[in-house]
Amino acid sequence: MRYIAKVFVLIFVLVLSTYSKDNYNRDDYQYNHGVARKFFIFFYDPYSGKIFYKPDDLEVDHIVPLSLAHKLGGYLWTPQQKKSFANDTENLILVSKTCNRSKGSKSISSWLPKNKSYHTEYTKRYKYIIQKYHLDD
Repeated sequence: MRYIAKVFVLIFVLVLSTYSKDNYNRDDYQYNHGVARKFFIFFYDPYSGKIFYKPDDLEVDHIVPLSLAHKLGGYLWTPQQKKSFANDTENLILVSKTCNRSKGSKSISSWLPKNKSYHTEYTKRYKYIIQKYHLDD
């Protein structure tokens, strides 16, 4: 009986080790980049407070970054839950490439938009997503 218990513990540890917050792989989240492209005349970026006229100057940002969500509990999600999170329109926002890349995978404690008038809205959306997905921020 002890042998079976030891084997069970070993299997449990091996399985658990594959679901680690340190084993982040962006591909696990299956974000559909094609959804983000739209035709428009101009677009206001709330992060910078600037207007953009070329779609190539913009990117879709995950308000709560995929890698951060992974570390905060997303590593335990099923593939479908990861895909749902990655494509949740409540967590997506179209912003300038510059702002998106300066933010990277930073949390709200490390990064806020340059446009101070958007801080309150950004904070509300960030906290909403954290709560919606029961992430441990």
